[in-house]
Amino acid sequence: KGIIKLTVNTATGQGDTLDIGEAVYADDDQTFSMTSTSQTQIGKVHRVISQSADSAVVMVYFEAESLRSA
Repeated sequence: KGIIKLTVNTATGQGDTLDIGEAVYADDDQTFSMTSTSQTQIGKVHRVISQSADSAVVMVYFEAESLRSA
């Protein structure tokens, strides 16, 4: 577990506001999003550093799936 800085694609229709505690998903090994459709949850937004209409740089809190709450 830990905290990492990632660029995250925001979900369509979500606008440019991310909330602390929202789930972050891995689309592949270099693409992260707020969309859960068939993606693996890797953590939750810990802090928003900067954001635009379609992406954000955030600090993501992550932990092993066996330790993580839904």
